[in-house]
Amino acid sequence: DDSPMITEIKILEKKTDKLIQQIALECQLWGLNNIMVDDYNFDGIEDFSVFESSYAGPNTSRLYFLYNPTTGKYFESSFSGTSLQFNSKTKRISEHNQCCAGRSVITAEYKVVNNKMVLIKQTCMEYDDKTGDYKKVKCD
Repeated sequence: DDSPMITEIKILEKKTDKLIQQIALECQLWGLNNIMVDDYNFDGIEDFSVFESSYAGPNTSRLYFLYNPTTGKYFESSFSGTSLQFNSKTKRISEHNQCCAGRSVITAEYKVVNNKMVLIKQTCMEYDDKTGDYKKVKCD
């Protein structure tokens, strides 16, 4: 595969260019939004994420690095899911995953407890050719 990859993130002190932290990883190079800054665990401190991969349709994944104020370093969180969205007002994470040209859609909502995603609710739907609409199905 000849796709450009990101293999490392270096965190530098802005005033001195001193290397603070170096993180090895393997992610697709996505362009301007490859690295994003946000408060992913809703603790009031900015974290960052790196675009990981693109899948079928609109599905994407990112790696989430949370800041540990005790150590002054970032650590890779266990946050995972497809096309995650973070809502700082509700302090919830939503996931939207579709497959099979949109015939199957899974949505989920999570809260963050001790820097871990905890599932609150999940809805699975499949397109019904007879009705021309989605119907809820049991999630696997």
